[in-house]
Amino acid sequence: MGFISNHFNVIIIIIKYFHLFYHNIIHYSKQHLSLKVDFKN
Repeated sequence: MGFISNHFNVIIIIIKYFHLFYHNIIHYSKQHLSLKVDFKN
């Protein structure tokens, strides 16, 4: 049981880090796209 719960905690941590990483990529790409649009205009 301890092994399963430990494995579950690792999965949760990976998901949290992935979500943070994914959010940062989206935020960065949005800023980059808006900068490109401003540059074109």
